[in-house]
Amino acid sequence: MKVEWCCKVRYMDINPEFRMRLEALCRLLQETAVIHSEQVGIHNRDLVANGTAWVLNKMAFDFQRLPTMGEDIRVVTWHRGSRGFRAYRDFEVRAGDELLASVATLWLFVDLEKKRPRRIPPEWPQAYTIEMDAAVDCDLDGWQPDASGTDETTLVITLRR
Repeated sequence: MKVEWCCKVRYMDINPEFRMRLEALCRLLQETAVIHSEQVGIHNRDLVANGTAWVLNKMAFDFQRLPTMGEDIRVVTWHRGSRGFRAYRDFEVRAGDELLASVATLWLFVDLEKKRPRRIPPEWPQAYTIEMDAAVDCDLDGWQPDASGTDETTLVITLRR
């Protein structure tokens, strides 16, 4: 089952070039994922009450362009399956028929008290249904950051009492 959420890009979510900021887009993706979970009966309040949570572990983006201020956009999300304590969710961000961004994500199901991954309850994957469409062609499980790379920018922050 794919779920859609429509909204308009707000002034508070844009950068000086009037394009949506990446953190605003990520919040929008998270909101759409929550809506999907609630539609299948898995509510965040219940997760927290049971001492569990979903934690975003990795993301892969493929941008055509960022949405602009005032643009009507549609976020589509779907569940791509799960294994053990990992779940995979993909997204598309569209303006009309135009594909703006594709996103693949890897989430971990975590025990909040023990602060470690926990097996996903076996009945949950069936609640979502699995869609095989891949938004981004990548292997999130195998991806590791390049440890030999250097920082492009450095920001020194000085603290004082």
